Amino acid sequence: MPLQSFYHFGQFLTLGGIGSKIIVMTKKYLSIEEVAKKLSLNYKTIFRYIHNKKLEATKIGRWRIDEDELKSFIKRSSNIKK
Repeated sequence: MPLQSFYHFGQFLTLGGIGSKIIVMTKKYLSIEEVAKKLSLNYKTIFRYIHNKKLEATKIGRWRIDEDELKSFIKRSSNIKK
């Protein structure tokens, strides 16, 4: 069975089959508005980060940011280096 991907209630699901087994992989995606609220920024700032390729996003109907990418972005943008 070929891989099939779709967006469902805030999660991006990928379905694939190996023989008779079905594998479901989920990723949590956030909207620009959700990210803006988490970071206490205006949604236009988040959109500008995406446009300037500072923050990676996927267009699934609307722009969506992978939760892991957001964590990585915060680490890259932090002035506290570990």
